[in-house]
Amino acid sequence: MQAQQKKTQEKVDGMARRDDEEPLDSAAAAANGTMNRPTRVGKRAAFELEQINRRLEEFDSKVHHATSSAPELTKALADTQKSPLTRRIRRIYQYDSV
Repeated sequence: MQAQQKKTQEKVDGMARRDDEEPLDSAAAAANGTMNRPTRVGKRAAFELEQINRRLEEFDSKVHHATSSAPELTKALADTQKSPLTRRIRRIYQYDSV
């Protein structure tokens, strides 16, 4: 857990350094009301970024799991439709007793 926090903090620090090296566009800063850029991200902001990163990784994992299992489901359905039992079930007539 601490290794992940350290990694996230290093990423945040790297981003802050890159932002500080870029020239500040005074027209854009005046338009959005941010004349000065913060040089460091606070601990709370870093913690929130870490939580967001963790949620994104969980979401990515779920999407990957769902999309990677789709071909398996398609194959299972195709195999099921080829079985003799499926053919026999299709021949059964259903009667409504309403």
